[in-house]
Amino acid sequence: MELSKDRKKWLYWRVVNTNPLVTISSIDLDKVVLPDVMGDMAELFSQTAGIHFLVPTWNMENADLKPIRDSLKRVSDLLPKHRFIVTAASELEVFRLSSHAIKCMPCNPCIFQDETRWTIQQSGYDVLPKSDAAYNAIFAKFKRHELCAELDNPLFIYGFNVNGDKSDRMEDIKAICPSGVFVNHALNDGDYKLLNEVEIGRVLRNVRTSLCLSEAEGHMRASIQSLLCGVPVVSTPSIGGRDRYYSDDTAVIVEPTSSAVRAGVADLKARNLSPEAVRAATLEMLNFDRRSFIGGVNKIVRRFHGSGAPEITLKPFIGWRFKAKETSEFIEKMLGS
Repeated sequence: MELSKDRKKWLYWRVVNTNPLVTISSIDLDKVVLPDVMGDMAELFSQTAGIHFLVPTWNMENADLKPIRDSLKRVSDLLPKHRFIVTAASELEVFRLSSHAIKCMPCNPCIFQDETRWTIQQSGYDVLPKSDAAYNAIFAKFKRHELCAELDNPLFIYGFNVNGDKSDRMEDIKAICPSGVFVNHALNDGDYKLLNEVEIGRVLRNVRTSLCLSEAEGHMRASIQSLLCGVPVVSTPSIGGRDRYYSDDTAVIVEPTSSAVRAGVADLKARNLSPEAVRAATLEMLNFDRRSFIGGVNKIVRRFHGSGAPEITLKPFIGWRFKAKETSEFIEKMLGS
């Protein structure tokens, strides 16, 4: 299936159920991909019905919501049998989305992380030093790597930075934190390597804490992934939803200064929290929110498809944002349902 070139070709998505049709997919502030594409292809979807959960990749607390509102109004007018519901990671997001007449429901995207992929590994890496802290973050300025300046040999894990040149930012970080270890290169003889979940989990066995230093972003998957791997988090105050799963048993929140980050790392290290306890406390909070979410999903499904609609389970939602896939494949799968 051919899509217009101005449409994003890739996004995270999953068809959760086919009868009735239930989907989940990602949206960006300036690219509301699924509703826009369905609106452009309204003639193909006019005889179908579905419920579509849209998960923002960035926080909505201070964003311009007009593009999302306008896109959803357009597609809802064209396809009245389809319902589009934006997930809200915080109470403020619920308020702001509702104030813009955008249908929404409370849901922190952290609940979709797959705890069978993110586990406590048996051992770390001998080729890496033992360290008090790791920071799993792309080399983007909003991640504030400079707050690591007073730490000794922090381990840096980093994925692809779609917003600019990775090498320039890496040199900046080396100057700020000369003792830092650049893990993706260190594990591959100096060449960059993208790490999978097991490999990241093993790196985290070399450290006592994990860092989350941005002021604003989305829910920051690296935060919940670290907790599921049994590593407590040192975070700065933030918006986006990651702090939903912090407690005195799993994290500390410190001021955004390098000295405060150093003190927070020392504090958590002194507590000597067990990985098993950190993971268990995190799963308890996740499972509470998961029950609320799937209960809400089934209420919505029954409201629009009747009391005889089949029960939707949580399982197909877990891990749905694991890998981006082509939008055209998504459209074909929905139409085939």
